[in-house]
Amino acid sequence: MAGKSHDRGSLPEGYRFESGSGAVPTGALDLLDREFGEGYAWEGFDELYYAGMALADFIIAEDGICVGVCLGRHLTSEEVAGETELFGLPQLTGMRMAAVETLAVDSEHRGRRLGSVLVGEMTGRLLEDKRLHLGIPSALMAHSWLRPASCSEPLFLRSGFTVRGHFAGFWTERSIREPFDCPVDSIPCQCVASICVRDIEQPKQPRVRSARGSSSIRIAKRGAPVDLEVPAHPPLRTMMARGFQRSVEV
Repeated sequence: MAGKSHDRGSLPEGYRFESGSGAVPTGALDLLDREFGEGYAWEGFDELYYAGMALADFIIAEDGICVGVCLGRHLTSEEVAGETELFGLPQLTGMRMAAVETLAVDSEHRGRRLGSVLVGEMTGRLLEDKRLHLGIPSALMAHSWLRPASCSEPLFLRSGFTVRGHFAGFWTERSIREPFDCPVDSIPCQCVASICVRDIEQPKQPRVRSARGSSSIRIAKRGAPVDLEVPAHPPLRTMMARGFQRSVEV
């Protein structure tokens, strides 16, 4: 099994939720390959989940087969820097980011709010990490695979995300490198991704104001404390980031 089993009140009868911590439940990898293309599941689980670099949640049907999968993880500073260069977004520099990466629900089990449960649970787990609440601009990122048959963009919007852009050929390089056989374009994948971002509110930092409305900073100069007056800066604005997987409507 994939870890501790939970009863989620919002799940319809006949389903159960599992938070992954070990072996992947039966049917999970087949689900990802079926929805995203043969070979797609390899990186998410072999390189990330089994290596302890990604969180995983699952929804299991009555017959014991996995019908819903969601992966999420925190991005390294190197990954954030790479995304900054790739998309020409210098605003990403220095940010703390986590991504709801892969999201998939079996086509025969959609329309039952299984995807909403997966997104809600994963975002909650990611937000528990103190690294996202240190007063540094931070955000959650997710992206939706835009295709006629299914699109999870509305689901992320209902979960507090906003759309920051659409990018064509989002998985092209990966589909060649892995490779995986995109069910829409085969190889290379030319599909479009919708980038969705949810800003993370940071704890307010206490400030000491002087009579002129400036921030009072006390420093030491040659061993003697000195008070300086510096202009107060506006609050930093959290910007977007991207992850590395795709998602489908649930």
